[in-house]
Amino acid sequence: MVAQGTVDLGVIMLGNVDESIFLREIRRNKLQFTQLFIDELCFVVRSDHPLAVQETVKLKDILQYPYYTYGEALTEKTLALFAEYNPEQEIVQIDDRDSLRRMILYSDGSTVMPLSNKQCTQEQFAGLTFLSIEDFSYLCKIGWLHNGERLSKAERRVVRELQDESLLLCR
Repeated sequence: MVAQGTVDLGVIMLGNVDESIFLREIRRNKLQFTQLFIDELCFVVRSDHPLAVQETVKLKDILQYPYYTYGEALTEKTLALFAEYNPEQEIVQIDDRDSLRRMILYSDGSTVMPLSNKQCTQEQFAGLTFLSIEDFSYLCKIGWLHNGERLSKAERRVVRELQDESLLLCR
């Protein structure tokens, strides 16, 4: 949306699996990305999921269950990684975040969410558990994206709030 000019400022997450793809697109569209903090993506399942009782889980274990993704968040590189562990992985695309969370609550499926969302997610959706994946770490950069033009006063205020909030999340 920032690239198309429909918004001037966006908050995005760049994952370490496919970061280079997004950075290439950012440069191609003459956009600027400013990192706020580094987070870790965790698999999220319902609290009574068969894997939720285990202290640690391997990636191959979690990928035996359906995977729900928000919008078109999965890149070819991520899909290839998943296929290494389960070539017949069931992947369901959901375009509404609340529907995605409800699907996780009422099925054996999983999704990924930033670890910084854990408290908020568990308050709003009691019954979700963040899993520790023993053999897989997926770091991501959370930051803001803009078109390189001078930011308006309101946009600068939003960026300051994002920076302040990110300091709280990183404690």
